[in-house]
Amino acid sequence: MALLAEIGKSVKLKNICRKKKIINIGTKLQEIMQKLPDSEVDSKYLRARKRVEDLKEFYYHLIAYCLVIPFLAFVNYKTYWNFQWFWFPMAGWGIGLGFHAYSVFVNNGVLGRQWEERKIQEFMKEEEEKMRWG
Repeated sequence: MALLAEIGKSVKLKNICRKKKIINIGTKLQEIMQKLPDSEVDSKYLRARKRVEDLKEFYYHLIAYCLVIPFLAFVNYKTYWNFQWFWFPMAGWGIGLGFHAYSVFVNNGVLGRQWEERKIQEFMKEEEEKMRWG
């Protein structure tokens, strides 16, 4: 019983330490965010979050490609190696993966991220002018 009580105390202590670390991280984040205007913080945070989600989706896509294509090659090798059909899904999926990589890492040109930002700013200015004159 004493052992269980000690384990319970250590678990509670670990939870308290974790909460304290979270509070420390949270207060530092609050200090940083208080220095920036709310709209700027929101838009920067949303853009950063979108970028992270895009990267995460790309890495999942890449991992799936790296796992499935060798499996298909193995199945092709074990069943009927005279016709190597695994090249077709490998090429098609590889092209799709290339486009995905382009959209995540390179796409700043036509219809890219910078273009979106410029258009958003342009439309916001138009709305502001309409409100001013209307």
